Amino acid sequence: SRANKKFCEIFGIQAASDSLQGQDCATAAQFSKSLFIDEDGFVAFINQCVQDRVLKQNQELEMKDARVLSITYIPIDYENNYAGCCWKYTDITERRKNEQLLIEAKLNAEELAKSKQLFLANMSHEIRTPMNAILGMSKQLSKTKLNKEQAFFNSTIVTAADNLLVILNDILDISKIEAG
Repeated sequence: SRANKKFCEIFGIQAASDSLQGQDCATAAQFSKSLFIDEDGFVAFINQCVQDRVLKQNQELEMKDARVLSITYIPIDYENNYAGCCWKYTDITERRKNEQLLIEAKLNAEELAKSKQLFLANMSHEIRTPMNAILGMSKQLSKTKLNKEQAFFNSTIVTAADNLLVILNDILDISKIEAG
């Protein structure tokens, strides 16, 4: 087996990568396990891969220094005989952080949308109550003796209030639809 420079960097190995030549995977796993949060899980994963000799892709393991590695095991067969394996270690810490930021941003956006819906529903209710009072009082006023000019003014108030009430109801309907 051989290890490249990147492997040594990921695992903080100070020795030259070619000095690791000939080390088996189980020994390397025992040597590196202290870097992982789940030490036994890391060793078990490595040993299981070597035992099964089946491709295993993108196993994510968390390290004690807050890094996250994606590990892929690739068995190599030559003329139907196992000839060794290749391990691919990828530091996905930044991707993991970005995914978490996206999840948080999505949750914030959903929370803001809920707040907006609640605000619209509350405001339309709060405005509709005095609007209904204006309509009710205008209708009561129309039952009294009014001159032509007063009747026109009252009719204008009723028409404007009815139109405003339709708009308020539409806003309330939209907020109900958005709220599901």
